[in-house]
Amino acid sequence: MRMRPHNCQRDYKILMLGLDSSGKTTILYKLYSKPLVRLIPNTAFNIEALHTPQGEHLTIWDISGQSRVNWQFYVHGNIALVFVVDSTDYGRVSEAKEALWWIFEGHKEEMKGTLMVLVYANKQDQPNAMTVDEIKDELDVENLPRGRNGRHRRWHVQGASALMDVGLWEGVDWLCAQIKDTRNPRLQS
Repeated sequence: MRMRPHNCQRDYKILMLGLDSSGKTTILYKLYSKPLVRLIPNTAFNIEALHTPQGEHLTIWDISGQSRVNWQFYVHGNIALVFVVDSTDYGRVSEAKEALWWIFEGHKEEMKGTLMVLVYANKQDQPNAMTVDEIKDELDVENLPRGRNGRHRRWHVQGASALMDVGLWEGVDWLCAQIKDTRNPRLQS
């Protein structure tokens, strides 16, 4: 079990979004070491507290992808956005991009404090999955709107397979490193 109680520096709210069936809840359950039962699509939200080996306490809000209009109620007060993409769903990758950009373009003020974006390119274990670079290009993450004080948001696209438990902790490690950097007063403006 990767989660151990630590003397945590602070509690950070993380918003997890993505289209329905992209694997958000599976990722959350794998990180939380919950047993996977036959998951049915999440129609509301899940909240889990994750104590990381780096000593961070992350409260992860996994919001249903079935009703994106509800996302607007959860966008305020997050240090990071985790966006999950089904790498095998070529037909919906443009819809995933629209959803990601809608969050930032449609909620500029609420999202200013969201300093980093982690994209899980999920289902990399499947044949014909888009590569991490293809997902990065399709979502155009390099050009996401700027955050607080006009600064570029930090972003990372992590290849993952939620079912195989591959790439998940690497994404969390990246998030924790970014959070640690934001606590460094020399790096804040």
